[in-house]
Amino acid sequence: MEKREFQILNPDARAALEKGKEYFAGNEFRVILFKESGEEYFVAHCLEMDVVSHGETANEALENLIEAMAFHVEYYIDNHMEDQIMTPAPPELWTRFMSREAESSETIRFGRRGRRRGQPRLTARRYGEPIYSAY
Repeated sequence: MEKREFQILNPDARAALEKGKEYFAGNEFRVILFKESGEEYFVAHCLEMDVVSHGETANEALENLIEAMAFHVEYYIDNHMEDQIMTPAPPELWTRFMSREAESSETIRFGRRGRRRGQPRLTARRYGEPIYSAY
């Protein structure tokens, strides 16, 4: 099992993560990570928030997903719609996650580690095997 700490370099995404820290810190989010046969990009779909992103590699798709999740939370906070942040994906996607059929089922865990200017830093880690093949 590989543990990989993501580095969110986009300052806007880091600020959005900090703004939404109560929705991230200490939580795990289930992700379906896959690459359709014949397609160029990997797709990462967070089931708890029904947020989707993509990337040229599996790791890039996951990093882009974390940024998309941060902006998703920031948008709903800024628009006073916090009750809509955790809108789950459709049931068929949860079934795919649970069955682990022909794709990678990942868990991204958010936690606090280190300090930045006296404040704990929010980090995200991926627990699971890297994905190398397409289906």
